[in-house]
Amino acid sequence: MKKLYFVLAFLLVMTSRVFCNDVIDGNALYARGDIEGAIVAYTRAIQLNSNDADAYNYRGNANKAKGDLYAALADFNRAIKLKPAYAEAYCNRGLAYTANGLLDRAIEDYAKAIELRTNCFSAYFYRGNAEQSKGNLNGAESDYRTALQIKPNYAEAHHNLGTVLLQDGKVDEAIRQFYQAMKFRVYYADAFLHLGDAFRQKGRLNDALEQYIFALQCKPDDVEINNSLGAVLLQMGKVNEAIVHFKKVLAINPGNVAARKYLDEALHPPENAGQAIVH
Repeated sequence: MKKLYFVLAFLLVMTSRVFCNDVIDGNALYARGDIEGAIVAYTRAIQLNSNDADAYNYRGNANKAKGDLYAALADFNRAIKLKPAYAEAYCNRGLAYTANGLLDRAIEDYAKAIELRTNCFSAYFYRGNAEQSKGNLNGAESDYRTALQIKPNYAEAHHNLGTVLLQDGKVDEAIRQFYQAMKFRVYYADAFLHLGDAFRQKGRLNDALEQYIFALQCKPDDVEINNSLGAVLLQMGKVNEAIVHFKKVLAINPGNVAARKYLDEALHPPENAGQAIVH
């Protein structure tokens, strides 16, 4: 009987070790970008222990990265059923709902994650994103600020707070947030882009031009950056330079309406072309 006990204990330890190795392998594969390999590893872990919430949560992330949102939701649902106080799984399910356009459900899940872990800065950040998408600028601003209270060096939260402030007409405050974002993350193309937008709103065209050029150096083929750079060049009267960027956008995306409109304005200027063109 004693010998049987030791055999069973040994098998239990070995099974747990194999399970841990499968999860570790899955995490390593996921980090390397091998999403399919990660899913296989997490599935092996689940087959060995069908009640482990972490394995379902990790596989949910992998399925979400693969674009299989229904499978991801099924995994997150299972993880939450097994572990009802699993803040990370609620947050991840919120991201899957967001990707499906179900913003209200996503906001509910982010709120639950915050209830379970009040210092979960990522849940505040993601809820801010969802609120901003719904047009609730006050709610988004509040969530971004709370995320930054918890994690002051959160570059993405500084950037997104800046975009909300810019939408709300608080241009000077937005500029400060974009600079903060770039302080904590180098080569941050979106921060350069939106700082350029803020400068352009203030009529600081040379400063806007500089930021758009920085953004373009980070993402040479980005459609929005090329359009914005072309627009400010057009506004400054540098028509030939502007045309280069609009044509580049149309080469990347022939159906881009903004580039087509800008290009038409550049090639067929109105009679009052001497005046500043503002969009």
